[in-house]
Amino acid sequence: MKKRMICAVLVGLVFGLDFGVAQQETEYLKWLQQEEQKLQQYKDERDAAFTNFLKQEWEKMQAMAGLAPDLKPKPVKIPAYEPPVVPPTKPEPTAETVVPDITVPPPPVPEVKPAPQVEPEAGQVVDLHYFNQDYRISLLGDFQIRPITAVDEDQISNFWSDMSLTEYDATLKHTNRLRNNLALNDWGYILLLKSLASRLFDRSPEQDLFVWFMLNKDGYRVKTGYYNNSVYLLFPSKTVIYGVPYFTLQGQRYYILPLDAKQTPSKTLYTYQGDYPGADKPIELTISQIPNLGNRLAKRTLRVLVDDEIKTLSFEYNQSLVDFFRNYPQTDLEVYFDAQISSIANYSLLTSLKPIVEGRSERQAVDILLHLVQTGFDYKTDDQQFGREKFFFPEETLYYPFSDCEDRSILFAYLVRNLLNLPVIGLDYPGHVATAVRFTDPQTGDRVKHNGVDYLICDPTYINAESGICMPQLKDVQPRIVALR
Repeated sequence: MKKRMICAVLVGLVFGLDFGVAQQETEYLKWLQQEEQKLQQYKDERDAAFTNFLKQEWEKMQAMAGLAPDLKPKPVKIPAYEPPVVPPTKPEPTAETVVPDITVPPPPVPEVKPAPQVEPEAGQVVDLHYFNQDYRISLLGDFQIRPITAVDEDQISNFWSDMSLTEYDATLKHTNRLRNNLALNDWGYILLLKSLASRLFDRSPEQDLFVWFMLNKDGYRVKTGYYNNSVYLLFPSKTVIYGVPYFTLQGQRYYILPLDAKQTPSKTLYTYQGDYPGADKPIELTISQIPNLGNRLAKRTLRVLVDDEIKTLSFEYNQSLVDFFRNYPQTDLEVYFDAQISSIANYSLLTSLKPIVEGRSERQAVDILLHLVQTGFDYKTDDQQFGREKFFFPEETLYYPFSDCEDRSILFAYLVRNLLNLPVIGLDYPGHVATAVRFTDPQTGDRVKHNGVDYLICDPTYINAESGICMPQLKDVQPRIVALR
């Protein structure tokens, strides 16, 4: 009898527990559904308000001319150093640090081309071709958007309204997943959205408006404008962007960045002052990770004089990365000095140069690298080569046939930091860019101070000039210091 009573009590407790758990789950699901409904209602109200805002708050504005990184032109002919007939006696430092053994990372593993990515949800499958790689994204539902027949505020407002009714949340999830897989920064992500837009829409206005919509939904403070039946995107940036027109709205510069290299930015636009609620991020142009765009190997051969002997050095680099940087928005020098390079180029440079500099004094090693950059690359200004100013990332200097002062300085700084592990700063003079290196031991020569420490001037454009030799016309000029991370 007692056993039956105990069993009955236990069954009751278990039933009670199961009932309680089930009731809690039901209440949780009910609460979750209510919260999702509230969120959807908030999103619907926010989109409805912004749709109405777009129908009425546009104004005609004149853009400011693109900013120039340097108003003083660069020399067309590269300067060369002429050493004195009787060189001055240099006092030897009391101790001269030798370059230690250089650790070269293992060679990069050949990358297997990723399989096309298809998300598990049912929907429209879109094939993307993005910087020589193919991908697939599965979208939920179709993007049924009223076609834009004539670009104006009403039709842009209609586009926003139509897009807000699509399954854009799922699309954002998929594009961000692909973005993370490819290690894309903001500019790479913008181009990814443009690539997707080109598969969804036939015409440029709808493509650019799709990018504008998705970026705002992803929290980016991006505006759009229109003029003469064309759509333009306006981007605020954490760093200055040079060479493109811009507007100042709400105290913030908005740069007109064309997503198609063929598009010419208009200096007159109709645009709006407000922002989509919650969209407050400017774009970030730093290269903290190298985009994973596949490995397309290319080679560059240089001849350099070392110890009175001509050495032929061959370097590999990633052509896909060069393609990515081809139309990159020109921004602050710090972005280029701090940028990473591909594992291919890094391994190739370190492997080729390690036996040349290892075991020498720091200054001897720096002078070898300085001479390599001074004489291994042909000189042309950007205006001569491109008809515009274009700073190179290190990988680009290995690709293009010509380079100028800032390109050589950026590459030289990379070599000194990664081969010799010495601190480097950039020197931004009017019309010229050079570098300075902090040695372990005191050194003689021309120098600058940074944070109270001496850095010896090293000019990768002043042909045959050793470390510690500044161009005569710049000796009394105080450069802007470009501090590296």
